[in-house]
Amino acid sequence: HYCYRDEFEPAQLVETQNGKLVTPNTKTAYEKMLADAKAEGITGISAASTYRSIDFQVGLYNRYVEQDGVEAADTYSSRPASSEHHTGRTIDLMGPDGTLESFETTEACTWIHQNAYKYGFIVRYQKGCEDITGYKEEPWHITYIGVEASTTMHNEGIQTLEEYYAKYVQHQ
Repeated sequence: HYCYRDEFEPAQLVETQNGKLVTPNTKTAYEKMLADAKAEGITGISAASTYRSIDFQVGLYNRYVEQDGVEAADTYSSRPASSEHHTGRTIDLMGPDGTLESFETTEACTWIHQNAYKYGFIVRYQKGCEDITGYKEEPWHITYIGVEASTTMHNEGIQTLEEYYAKYVQHQ
Protein backbone atom coordinates (compact mmCIF):
# COMPACT_ATOMS: atom_id res chain seq x y z
CA HIS A 1 0.00 0.00 0.00
CA TYR A 2 1.16 3.50 -0.79
CA CYS A 3 1.40 6.19 1.89
CA TYR A 4 1.03 9.95 1.77
CA ARG A 5 3.47 12.41 3.30
CA ASP A 6 2.19 13.65 6.65
CA GLU A 7 1.63 17.12 5.23
CA PHE A 8 -0.24 15.94 2.10
CA GLU A 9 -3.68 17.45 1.61
CA PRO A 10 -5.72 17.64 -1.63
CA ALA A 11 -5.12 20.99 -3.36
CA GLN A 12 -8.81 21.87 -3.17
CA LEU A 13 -11.93 20.28 -1.75
CA VAL A 14 -15.51 21.27 -2.60
CA GLU A 15 -18.88 20.10 -1.30
CA THR A 16 -21.14 17.71 -3.19
CA GLN A 17 -24.92 18.18 -3.20
CA ASN A 18 -25.17 16.49 0.20
CA GLY A 19 -22.24 18.38 1.73
CA LYS A 20 -19.54 15.72 1.34
CA LEU A 21 -16.01 16.93 0.49
CA VAL A 22 -14.32 15.84 -2.76
CA THR A 23 -11.97 17.33 -5.35
CA PRO A 24 -13.59 19.59 -7.98
CA ASN A 25 -13.10 17.02 -10.81
CA THR A 26 -14.60 14.28 -8.64
CA LYS A 27 -17.63 16.47 -7.86
CA THR A 28 -18.26 17.33 -11.51
CA ALA A 29 -18.02 13.67 -12.59
CA TYR A 30 -20.10 12.40 -9.66
CA GLU A 31 -22.91 14.89 -10.17
CA LYS A 32 -23.03 14.21 -13.93
CA MET A 33 -23.16 10.47 -13.18
CA LEU A 34 -26.04 10.99 -10.71
CA ALA A 35 -27.97 13.12 -13.20
CA ASP A 36 -27.52 10.55 -16.00
CA ALA A 37 -28.52 7.69 -13.69
CA LYS A 38 -31.65 9.60 -12.64
CA ALA A 39 -32.50 10.26 -16.30
CA GLU A 40 -32.43 6.46 -16.77
CA GLY A 41 -34.71 5.95 -13.75
CA ILE A 42 -31.91 4.96 -11.37
CA THR A 43 -32.23 6.68 -8.02
CA GLY A 44 -30.82 6.07 -4.56
CA ILE A 45 -27.15 6.76 -5.32
CA SER A 46 -25.88 8.59 -2.26
CA ALA A 47 -22.44 9.26 -0.79
CA ALA A 48 -21.82 7.88 2.70
CA SER A 49 -18.14 8.73 2.97
CA THR A 50 -15.77 10.84 0.89
CA TYR A 51 -12.69 12.82 1.99
CA ARG A 52 -11.19 11.77 5.31
CA SER A 53 -8.42 13.57 7.15
CA ILE A 54 -5.49 11.50 8.38
CA ASP A 55 -6.63 12.18 11.97
CA PHE A 56 -10.09 10.82 11.16
CA GLN A 57 -8.55 7.71 9.58
CA VAL A 58 -6.40 7.15 12.70
CA GLY A 59 -9.54 6.96 14.84
CA LEU A 60 -11.43 4.80 12.36
CA TYR A 61 -8.59 2.33 11.86
CA ASN A 62 -7.90 2.08 15.59
CA ARG A 63 -11.59 1.30 16.28
CA TYR A 64 -11.50 -1.49 13.69
CA VAL A 65 -8.28 -2.90 15.20
CA GLU A 66 -9.89 -2.90 18.66
CA GLN A 67 -12.96 -4.62 17.26
CA ASP A 68 -11.38 -7.22 14.94
CA GLY A 69 -7.58 -7.17 15.43
CA VAL A 70 -4.85 -5.81 13.13
CA GLU A 71 -4.82 -8.69 10.63
CA ALA A 72 -8.57 -8.50 9.96
CA ALA A 73 -8.71 -4.68 10.01
CA ASP A 74 -5.98 -4.51 7.37
CA THR A 75 -8.25 -6.38 4.92
CA TYR A 76 -10.96 -3.72 4.97
CA SER A 77 -9.52 -0.52 6.41
CA SER A 78 -6.51 1.53 5.35
CA ARG A 79 -3.85 2.41 7.83
CA PRO A 80 -3.60 6.15 8.46
CA ALA A 81 -1.87 8.08 5.63
CA SER A 82 -2.68 5.34 3.10
CA SER A 83 -6.45 5.69 2.62
CA GLU A 84 -7.68 6.68 -0.83
CA HIS A 85 -10.36 8.69 0.94
CA HIS A 86 -7.62 11.17 1.92
CA THR A 87 -7.20 12.13 -1.77
CA GLY A 88 -10.76 13.49 -2.03
CA ARG A 89 -11.29 11.27 -5.09
CA THR A 90 -13.03 8.34 -3.41
CA ILE A 91 -16.71 7.93 -2.57
CA ASP A 92 -18.36 5.15 -0.59
CA LEU A 93 -21.96 4.77 -1.72
CA MET A 94 -24.71 3.71 0.66
CA GLY A 95 -27.90 1.78 0.16
CA PRO A 96 -31.44 2.81 1.03
CA ASP A 97 -31.04 1.91 4.72
CA GLY A 98 -27.93 4.09 5.05
CA THR A 99 -25.40 1.25 5.13
CA LEU A 100 -22.62 0.43 2.69
CA GLU A 101 -23.53 -3.26 2.62
CA SER A 102 -27.10 -2.64 1.47
CA PHE A 103 -25.84 -0.78 -1.62
CA GLU A 104 -24.65 -4.07 -3.13
CA THR A 105 -28.18 -5.40 -3.64
CA THR A 106 -29.59 -2.31 -5.35
CA GLU A 107 -30.33 -1.52 -8.97
CA ALA A 108 -28.11 1.54 -8.44
CA CYS A 109 -25.13 -0.71 -7.65
CA THR A 110 -25.62 -2.66 -10.87
CA TRP A 111 -25.86 0.61 -12.82
CA ILE A 112 -22.71 2.03 -11.17
CA HIS A 113 -20.73 -1.15 -11.92
CA GLN A 114 -21.78 -0.96 -15.58
CA ASN A 115 -21.45 2.79 -16.13
CA ALA A 116 -19.07 4.45 -13.63
CA TYR A 117 -16.13 4.21 -16.04
CA LYS A 118 -17.90 6.58 -18.46
CA TYR A 119 -17.52 9.31 -15.82
CA GLY A 120 -13.94 8.53 -14.80
CA PHE A 121 -14.72 6.26 -11.83
CA ILE A 122 -13.68 2.70 -11.12
CA VAL A 123 -15.12 0.26 -8.60
CA ARG A 124 -11.88 0.08 -6.69
CA TYR A 125 -12.04 -3.22 -4.78
CA GLN A 126 -13.68 -5.94 -6.84
CA LYS A 127 -14.50 -9.54 -6.00
CA GLY A 128 -11.65 -11.90 -6.80
CA CYS A 129 -9.00 -9.17 -6.71
CA GLU A 130 -8.18 -9.34 -3.00
CA ASP A 131 -4.72 -10.81 -3.61
CA ILE A 132 -3.86 -7.85 -5.86
CA THR A 133 -5.43 -4.97 -3.91
CA GLY A 134 -4.98 -6.34 -0.41
CA TYR A 135 -8.59 -5.49 0.45
CA LYS A 136 -11.87 -7.36 0.60
CA GLU A 137 -14.47 -6.69 -2.07
CA GLU A 138 -16.19 -3.31 -1.61
CA PRO A 139 -18.87 -2.88 -4.31
CA TRP A 140 -19.73 0.54 -2.86
CA HIS A 141 -16.22 2.07 -3.07
CA ILE A 142 -15.62 4.13 -6.23
CA THR A 143 -12.51 6.14 -7.04
CA TYR A 144 -12.19 8.93 -9.60
CA ILE A 145 -9.18 8.35 -11.89
CA GLY A 146 -10.32 10.28 -15.00
CA VAL A 147 -12.22 9.15 -18.08
CA GLU A 148 -9.15 8.21 -20.13
CA ALA A 149 -7.77 5.79 -17.52
CA SER A 150 -11.17 4.37 -16.51
CA THR A 151 -12.15 3.79 -20.15
CA THR A 152 -8.84 2.06 -20.86
CA MET A 153 -9.38 -0.17 -17.82
CA HIS A 154 -12.94 -0.96 -18.93
CA ASN A 155 -12.00 -1.66 -22.56
CA GLU A 156 -9.06 -3.89 -21.61
CA GLY A 157 -10.80 -5.69 -18.75
CA ILE A 158 -8.31 -4.39 -16.19
CA GLN A 159 -9.99 -4.75 -12.79
CA THR A 160 -7.53 -3.06 -10.44
CA LEU A 161 -5.66 0.20 -10.27
CA GLU A 162 -2.56 -1.81 -9.35
CA GLU A 163 -2.68 -3.65 -12.70
CA TYR A 164 -3.32 -0.42 -14.61
CA TYR A 165 -0.41 1.25 -12.81
CA ALA A 166 1.94 -1.65 -13.59
CA LYS A 167 0.98 -1.68 -17.27
CA TYR A 168 0.65 2.03 -18.06
CA VAL A 169 2.71 3.93 -15.49
CA GLN A 170 5.62 1.77 -14.35
CA HIS A 171 6.45 0.50 -17.82
CA GLN A 172 6.44 3.82 -19.69
